[in-house]
Amino acid sequence: MTIMLWRGAFLLLLGQILFLASGYGVSVVLARWLGPEEFGAYGIVYSLLMVFELCVVAGIPNALQRFVGENPAKAFALHRVMLRWQIVYTAVVFGLAFLTARFFLGIFNDSRLAAILQIAIIDILFFSFYWYYAGMQIGLKNFGRQTVIASVYSVSKFAFITLLLLGGYGVTGAFIGNILGSLCGLALGMWWTRLPKQSAEISKPELLHFIVPNILYSIGMNLFFYIDLWAVKYYMSGAVVGFYNAASTIGRIPYSFAIALAGALLPSLAFAVAQSQKRESEHIIRQALRLTLLTVLPVLALVSSSATPIATMFFGEAYAGAGGILRVLMAGLSIYAIFMVVNTIAMAKGGMKMCTIIVFALLPLDVLLNWYCVPRWGAAGAAAATTATMLMGAIANSLYVKRIFNAFINLRSLVRILFAATTVFALSHFIPTNNAWELLAKLAVLMIFYILLLRVFGEVDQNDIAQIKNTFSTKLGNRKTETPKPEVYATALES
Repeated sequence: MTIMLWRGAFLLLLGQILFLASGYGVSVVLARWLGPEEFGAYGIVYSLLMVFELCVVAGIPNALQRFVGENPAKAFALHRVMLRWQIVYTAVVFGLAFLTARFFLGIFNDSRLAAILQIAIIDILFFSFYWYYAGMQIGLKNFGRQTVIASVYSVSKFAFITLLLLGGYGVTGAFIGNILGSLCGLALGMWWTRLPKQSAEISKPELLHFIVPNILYSIGMNLFFYIDLWAVKYYMSGAVVGFYNAASTIGRIPYSFAIALAGALLPSLAFAVAQSQKRESEHIIRQALRLTLLTVLPVLALVSSSATPIATMFFGEAYAGAGGILRVLMAGLSIYAIFMVVNTIAMAKGGMKMCTIIVFALLPLDVLLNWYCVPRWGAAGAAAATTATMLMGAIANSLYVKRIFNAFINLRSLVRILFAATTVFALSHFIPTNNAWELLAKLAVLMIFYILLLRVFGEVDQNDIAQIKNTFSTKLGNRKTETPKPEVYATALES
């Protein structure tokens, strides 16, 4: 099961890397093309689109990951029920989003962007089902297929957006390209989702008990990405909003790993919990938290110590003002990634309700902190508010996970990883760079040094190296599940 966690996290991370690369490619092109002020306006439209889309990609797709992961033999029966729900729910969300677009942008006194948002909202109809079929593949533990689907989505999205930008369609073209990318990912996901026609008893109340809090939880979690940006837009104007959007874009690097690990973690841990495999569950938890810190902390150290050069490398000299914001915000979004993985662990044992309560207790606190900090300290105050909120959330849910599982990361591992990351952070300040190539070389050397430190300390051992080699030697093709081979398959849209 631990090997599956490594392999699943690695394969899903490949898809997330392509997703991240395409997203950064689009952001870099738009930021340099539009300039800080217009890039900030783009960020506001995109943030509202993401909140609307979270209503449809959370809940049902996440339920597929969990319940199919627990019992792959029920995949077809679950598909029959939840596809109908997804169709109806998506139509309702799309209608509400389209009708309220002008109202939301009116809050920011920027109604000129309403028409662009209404075009962007069309993506809800396609991204919803792209993510639905992605959730099915993750639940079936077909991590290789999910990686390919995510890669097709990411690459096609980047290609369409770039072509439309070159064609002179501007921000509107970027959102049309986003729609076309979702269509490509959806088409492949539908084609690959062929399930054995097996009847099984499905408890709809149990599904709803998971789905409704999951939707609320996911929306709440992702609002943490945007409350600070909205506060900056509300209290400030001009280029500062673009600087904050740029810093937030870079700061989400750890989040991409957290998504990949959570996608592999939930079905694996849910299966172990369902089978009452206590020792295996504890081992998966320790490994998941260890993998999270091994990956997140060095990225935090490297980005925070070179924030301004990294911001200008991505977005150009016009975005040098994003460096100070990124230095603070990177800490908050790194803690966010840890918070997300800890929440996923809790969900595997029915902790969705508690996770949702913690998230919704933090949201008003985040709003109040932004309300207090932004007028006084500007964009840096918004970043500090996010960091403080995430730290409190991570501590609260870590205590909850420790209580329900009686397992957490090994203290010795925590100390070793913290020491290695802190050492890299300190050394980074003594290595100046004059251009992008020198910066990339510096980051690469420091990352290698970080890995060597972990090897010397014994944190990365032969077992880790063997698992990494095994992961790389595994083909990206479909990983077979324990589901029996069927004689008859359902088409992707059959209900």
